[in-house]
Amino acid sequence: MLTAACLAALPVGDAFGQTTPGAGVTPLPPVNVEANTPKPRPKADPAQQPQPSANAAAQTPEQKAANPYANPAAPYKVESSGSGKITEPLVNTPRTVTAIPKSVLTDTAATTLRDVARQTPGVTLGFGEGGNAFGDRIYIRGFDARNDIYVDGFRDVGNAGRETFAIEQIEVMKGPSATISGRGVAGGAMNIITKQPTDKNFGSVSTMFGTDGTVRTTLDVNQVVSPGLSVRGNLMYHDADVAGRDQVHDERWGGFFAVAIKPSDNVKINIDYYRYRTNGIPDFGVPLNTSTGQPWTESGVARTNWYGNAARDFMRNSQDSVTAKVEVKLSPDVVLTTRTRYGDTIVDYIATSPNGAANGASTVSTGNANRYQDTAMFGNQTDLTFKFQTMGLKHTLVTGVELSREMVWRYSYTGLTSVTQSLTSPNNYPTWNGIIPPRAWQFTATIDTAAAYALDTIKLNEQWYINGGVRVDNYNRHQDALTAANTASRTDTVFNWNAGIVYKPVPIASIYAAYATSSNPVGSELDATGVDYGGLALNTAALAPEKNYGMELGTKWELFQKKMLATAALFRTEKYNARESGLNGGNPTSTGAYRVQGIELSAQGNITDKWSVFGGVVLMQSEVLESSTASFIGRQLANVPLTQFSLLSKYKITDAFTLGGQATYSGKVYAGVLAAADSGYNIPDHWRFDLLSEYKFNQNFSMQLNVVNLTNELYYDALYRSNAPFVFVAPGRAGYLTLTYKY
Repeated sequence: MLTAACLAALPVGDAFGQTTPGAGVTPLPPVNVEANTPKPRPKADPAQQPQPSANAAAQTPEQKAANPYANPAAPYKVESSGSGKITEPLVNTPRTVTAIPKSVLTDTAATTLRDVARQTPGVTLGFGEGGNAFGDRIYIRGFDARNDIYVDGFRDVGNAGRETFAIEQIEVMKGPSATISGRGVAGGAMNIITKQPTDKNFGSVSTMFGTDGTVRTTLDVNQVVSPGLSVRGNLMYHDADVAGRDQVHDERWGGFFAVAIKPSDNVKINIDYYRYRTNGIPDFGVPLNTSTGQPWTESGVARTNWYGNAARDFMRNSQDSVTAKVEVKLSPDVVLTTRTRYGDTIVDYIATSPNGAANGASTVSTGNANRYQDTAMFGNQTDLTFKFQTMGLKHTLVTGVELSREMVWRYSYTGLTSVTQSLTSPNNYPTWNGIIPPRAWQFTATIDTAAAYALDTIKLNEQWYINGGVRVDNYNRHQDALTAANTASRTDTVFNWNAGIVYKPVPIASIYAAYATSSNPVGSELDATGVDYGGLALNTAALAPEKNYGMELGTKWELFQKKMLATAALFRTEKYNARESGLNGGNPTSTGAYRVQGIELSAQGNITDKWSVFGGVVLMQSEVLESSTASFIGRQLANVPLTQFSLLSKYKITDAFTLGGQATYSGKVYAGVLAAADSGYNIPDHWRFDLLSEYKFNQNFSMQLNVVNLTNELYYDALYRSNAPFVFVAPGRAGYLTLTYKY
């Protein structure tokens, strides 16, 4: 297993930061040092960090731009969360948190959240409603999490694709976590931490050239204007085709601009603006062979086959958001933090989707997936953090309220015509009238949420911690629609809680047990009306919220002079009141229940000063516990691979030259809505291997080479659940050369 392999790499004494005296060597006398609990690393805010002294040791450009939440000597090891609601170091946090630092994103050439999901155990990709393959629809531990993606603690509504150029780290919090995140989060949540201004002057510019016409440029500049003012800007431009796919094109550009202001010793202000645009030709993959139950590319059809209309199909997305954060230190032990955000996301596309076909077919019919959706949100989170003692017990208490409004306006393109394509030689420019038809309004929806929460971490002594939290959400969705069947309203008040206990047998380790709940009110997915996607309609408005219960037992160890975090956890998550389509066309019901359980192992950090690793393995078992369809009971769930593995390893051969690679594995995935469908449609398991190397000419100039999918493995991201399904093909082999200048 992964954790065991890391432990076996060096003698036990070395792994625990000790040295065994050799023959003829007199050991030094023991020194007793009080073991203090590690404190979280400071947040990326100049007001929180001391100004460097004139005689401080000079830092390299890489050190100046380092992730403030990670170990500076081991950048793969993240030590603390960017969320103010997680107040202890990750080693003392009683839940699995996979924190992916920007160093991993850079080393693996991961430029989108989809790239990250492909190589993160416990996370899988899926299609959205209508087969939308372009938003980041992800599953965490087998549960749909497409609306459980957050940016700096705010829910990032809109279901659009996301870039990595402005990301400091990505925190995948596994298991139900309503007390931190709010509604949903059955399998977990993903919180993106952005690059904020620091107290160092630095900058970097990178240019990538690659196969399939890839050109990418990024810029990251931080400037300290005065002791109380810092600014940071990030820019990105990306243009590329997709390896192994005809016609598919992806152009995107964006910027992220942030300012940190310290008007006084006790007041800090951060303001940032994010802007992102995409323009491309979308890809709905290849048809499924309904006779074999697998993609037609497994039966000899070329992986490059694209079944769309290159003169018509398009994908244009936009994202804009403004965030302001004010932190006021009311006393040495009381801090008030208020955050406000406005964001708007537009998803606009017309795409051709191929339908499945049986053995003997020479043609496939096609559909016209399309959408114009404008999603906006306005929210405020206000927290009070207290540090105090009662009866000798040390508390860190976070209390707060959250108010938000989410709005969606959805339209569809009318009058689109379908064509029949050759299965083996599709025409990428079929005849059409050259006119993009008008859009027709489908529905407008508003979700208002008011929540109050409290989370307390109690330090009983140096060995024992207790963690607990409660949250109450009042949730209201109102929807006006073109059809009366989709015009509805629903109001719910849901209560959720969590509790955990941590025991530290030695200062570098923790053993914990935790329990948590969360709720999915009907209609909580903004992009949907169908019951299968969490949408609201007249025939679902009376359904009770789904309830999720999670249990976890685990251990975390800081090894190799605390430069590596190794974890192991047993987990179980159960969902009740799960919504199902009605029998024989009847109204939907809340009669489903299912369970996902398993074990997760991970290791992130350095084994030696030269050897870094980042990876993990997840083994899951899934089962339908209850269903109105008796034949579903006992089946495994759809869209859940039972085994996932990933390991990134790199070794610094010399001070200038680094060589590494990554291996990922994902098991077979079955189609279906809740349970694996009767059809047995599936996408096969796969291995993927990547290579990376870096050469540093000096501390300013470097060159990096990545080969992704070295063996050109044919594998698939997701399988659409319909009776005439299609399959999204993952990219083939690609190579990238990146030149970087830092100062």
